[in-house]
Amino acid sequence: MKSLVIAAGKLAARPVRWLEGSRPDGGRSGHKRMYSRFVALRVRPAGREIRKAGRHGLPVRWLLAE
Repeated sequence: MKSLVIAAGKLAARPVRWLEGSRPDGGRSGHKRMYSRFVALRVRPAGREIRKAGRHGLPVRWLLAE
C-alpha cells in the first residue's frame, strides 16, 4: 500500500484541517487548529484467496493514507 501512495505523488495529498483536538489554545474555539495531508485512492483488493472466493474479486474501495 505504501508504494501506491508514494506513486501517487505529493500533488495527490490534500490538506485537511479540523478544530477539535487535545491541544488547548487561547483561540476562539479553545483548541488549536490541527491539520494533516491525506491521499485518497480507489483500489481493488487482490490476492490468490480473493480470486478463489469469487469470480470478480472484491469491489473497489477507498484507501486513505496520511
